[in-house]
Amino acid sequence: MSMQKPPFRPERGATPRERARWARWMRDYLEEQVDQQHIEEVASASNLDEKVWGIACARAGDPRFLQQLYPEFADCILPPKRRRGEKRFMQKSVSVAERAASIARRIKIILERDHGRKRRRTGEPSAEDFAVEICRDWCSAPQLAVDDVLAAAKRISKRKGPAKHSNSLQIVDLPG
Repeated sequence: MSMQKPPFRPERGATPRERARWARWMRDYLEEQVDQQHIEEVASASNLDEKVWGIACARAGDPRFLQQLYPEFADCILPPKRRRGEKRFMQKSVSVAERAASIARRIKIILERDHGRKRRRTGEPSAEDFAVEICRDWCSAPQLAVDDVLAAAKRISKRKGPAKHSNSLQIVDLPG
């Protein structure tokens, strides 16, 4: 059920109605492409062998699945030892804005794949605008704004941490 790919931008001199129709067409197309990517990811994850999945869970700190898979070795299957001060892996909850930021990243990749590298003109909807619309439908978040998505994208990129090779010297003026 693949939709026809819309052009990168509406035609020059398009009426507001035609622009709105183009925006809806592009949004529906991008939503279908992102949804297709999600389906492919779930399908590839569901094709994992039970043994592989159990080992991955045990390495993450939850050996229960692997213990159920091999009950005769359940007493020997333990989570990996942690270094001193290292905490157990905890699944982080993802906010709607962070989810929209990841969808915006996917949309940028889809647009570059389909249309090449093009710059959008002033007033044209961005990938973040389309991601906000998609998330409003999927997550029922009417209060989500583009600024929230941009801030979440900055937070996500900063999580990677500072560069390891930054040995810059800071000069500080001391009073007195």
